[in-house]
Amino acid sequence: MALASSPAAPPTATAAAWLASFAAALDSRQPEAVAALFAAECFWRDLVAFTWNLRTEEGQEAIAAMLAARLEDVAPHGFALRGEASASGGRPAPSTASIPDGSRGRSGARRNGRPWASRSSRRW
Repeated sequence: MALASSPAAPPTATAAAWLASFAAALDSRQPEAVAALFAAECFWRDLVAFTWNLRTEEGQEAIAAMLAARLEDVAPHGFALRGEASASGGRPAPSTASIPDGSRGRSGARRNGRPWASRSSRRW
């Protein structure tokens, strides 16, 4: 699936397609496949959702390493967009993706159709 957004694709459709790819990669339990969905220069800020800590992973390798260590225990599933995506600078970004257990994810700025910054957090 091409992840770069096309000029004609609505931001929400582009964000939903990326989120579906992200969920499928997580379901496959292949950390490298998940990390490959991010821009080469990227950040994942985890606020207790995956690591039970406050940490920022920088780059695809660090994201893959964190997921390799935590993916089986966390077993994220049930992703859904909440609200409409917006096109900031012509690049769609989802507002929020939620997971049924109360965790949330947010993808910020995008480069070439891929997230540059992402955040996962747990609501209490």
